[in-house]
Amino acid sequence: DPLGLAEKFPDDLPWFREAELKHGRVAMLAWVGLVVPEFVRIPGPEACYGAGNVVEAHNACVGSPQIPFTANLLDLDGSRTGYQAGPLFQVYLFCGVVEMLTSFPKFRNISNKPNLTLENAGDYRLGLNFLPQDPEKQKEMKLKELKHGRRAMLAFGG
Repeated sequence: DPLGLAEKFPDDLPWFREAELKHGRVAMLAWVGLVVPEFVRIPGPEACYGAGNVVEAHNACVGSPQIPFTANLLDLDGSRTGYQAGPLFQVYLFCGVVEMLTSFPKFRNISNKPNLTLENAGDYRLGLNFLPQDPEKQKEMKLKELKHGRRAMLAFGG
């Protein structure tokens, strides 16, 4: 902890851990999403899926909204205003809904995990079948996930 946040905000440490895990998981998926399209192409809109590289595909899939990360729901195809939301708007919308459904209850203390601790931070009860039964091995796997997430955040950040 080079910034000393653990000492400054000890009550918020579980929330910091959960945010670190969430961002690490997103970075791991983002890295896969950055590399895999260079080798595998799936069918879709020609502008997005026929682009020469990942950066061109991203720019094509974002579209040309007047305000970034928004869409005019009355003019999705851009025929009236000239501003078209690309297919990535659906991804942004989905991520926003998931973020609201997982974070807002914790801020309002109406979560199904009312006692957020360092031990249960980031636990969405998914993938429990993949964890070893031995508590020591579980702890080791959680540490590996944390470390891999940190590496993915650095790798994706460049």
